[in-house]
Amino acid sequence: LGVVYDKEAHEQLHFHGHDDDITALDLHPNRVYAVTGQMGKHPKILIWSSRPEKGTRHLPQLCVIHGDHQRAIIGLSFNRTGEYVATMGKDNNRSIALYKWSTNPAKHAAEMRIGMDKGHNDDIFCLDFNPATDHVVGVGKKYIRFFGVKEGVEEKASESRDAKLSKHESALWAKKGVFGKRGKQQDMMCVAFGNDGITYAGTCDGHIYRFAEQTMDL
Repeated sequence: LGVVYDKEAHEQLHFHGHDDDITALDLHPNRVYAVTGQMGKHPKILIWSSRPEKGTRHLPQLCVIHGDHQRAIIGLSFNRTGEYVATMGKDNNRSIALYKWSTNPAKHAAEMRIGMDKGHNDDIFCLDFNPATDHVVGVGKKYIRFFGVKEGVEEKASESRDAKLSKHESALWAKKGVFGKRGKQQDMMCVAFGNDGITYAGTCDGHIYRFAEQTMDL
């Protein structure tokens, strides 16, 4: 159940689109839309509005993404414009996907999917879009990795230009965080970003590591 609390009216509205426990959530930059993911063999990701349809208490469902992940959705994040959503499943590879979501009910996950790649073979605690660079960052057990869309992926092939990627090649690039001599590889618990695109990651021993691009510099 998705619950929306109206502080001024002191009442709740409920979103009933899921059929199993909700395990992840993020809010759209417009602060009205929400994306939620659930448990299940092939768990659903739903994007919906926290404002009811006029004259009703019904919270409308805007988009369904289904079929790419397994077991549960454990990470969700909109990008800075809300046009894209990054997702992470609880399969053995903690697969990470990126979608350009649509309100067209006829569109399936494969049509919205920009790319999908392996995340980690252990727990990932947080997945978030960097609002300055539009890269996705995941942190977890001895893990920090940066993801982005390869150049030209969203351009359609034409008679004069072949598609840049083969059918078996990932549309996403992935780069491990480089610790250098300043830090040590350990469990990374959370992540945040500066307006300049700098990534800040909180470690299990109580430090904050700063990454410029994918390299730690403080």
